[in-house]
Amino acid sequence: MDKPFYQFTVLNEARRFDFVSVGKEEISKTITFSKTEEPDIYTLMLANVRPNGSLDIRTVSNNGDMKKILVTVYKAIEIFLTDEPDAIVIFSGSSDARTRLYQISISKELSMLNDRFKVYGVTKDGFELFRANQRYCAFVISLKNTNIV
Repeated sequence: MDKPFYQFTVLNEARRFDFVSVGKEEISKTITFSKTEEPDIYTLMLANVRPNGSLDIRTVSNNGDMKKILVTVYKAIEIFLTDEPDAIVIFSGSSDARTRLYQISISKELSMLNDRFKVYGVTKDGFELFRANQRYCAFVISLKNTNIV
């Protein structure tokens, strides 16, 4: 993806990516990948980093740089999956509105994402290959050669 993204610091063996969102103000953010109890399945979290180091997933920043942040998340996913090629990443927004925002962004970039990744949408009935204009409650992404079914 040849779009602007934030430079980030890679920490914890490519499990945490810290960067600063620069818009109306400067906001420290992090992208983390956490292993679940299931083998090779990780959750992705995007959060603000509070001054005391704790993470905040609820605050809506409205910093005017959403597209750049989402491209930064895609870059972090790409690096993480390069480091963990069998991994499956699951994520959703911390609210219905954020999940919808992620869905819109994935829809816009789907052809580019499909070059390298498999992208699935999660519904109440399970998951399916991602389709634009379909409502999802979460998303699953892996490298193309990873079998998740």
